[in-house]
Amino acid sequence: MAKRKNITDQQLAVVRALIAGRSYSEIEQELGVPKRTVSRWKAQFSGLLAEHDDAISSTLLEARSESAALVVSALDELGRLLRTAEETQDKLAVVDRIFRAHQILNPPTSPGSVTVTPAEESHGQVVVMLPDNSRGSKS
Repeated sequence: MAKRKNITDQQLAVVRALIAGRSYSEIEQELGVPKRTVSRWKAQFSGLLAEHDDAISSTLLEARSESAALVVSALDELGRLLRTAEETQDKLAVVDRIFRAHQILNPPTSPGSVTVTPAEESHGQVVVMLPDNSRGSKS
């Protein structure tokens, strides 16, 4: 962690306001600190702001990783329950939960982006083409 200089309560309040995303005008109105002073303090204490940004980024990455592990674990457990359940009603309940999890992880696709065409030699079946939902790609 960076070595901190003596910081006044007012300077700390300004740094916290900047971290919270408040504008210079809002800080001036709320804390009575002129915009030029806020700008100067922002430059002076930029290390604190950078540390905060790094901590937030690190926390978000950790949370995403833990969430992904929990999802995999939950789906594994649902799969185990589906394989071991003896009652049809229990199996249907597991399938329902799997579909609900899938809907949460994969939001609905707009109907206009779905293509339905007859499959070759399909005996009445159709092929449903969904768009690629990955970022930056267009279908």
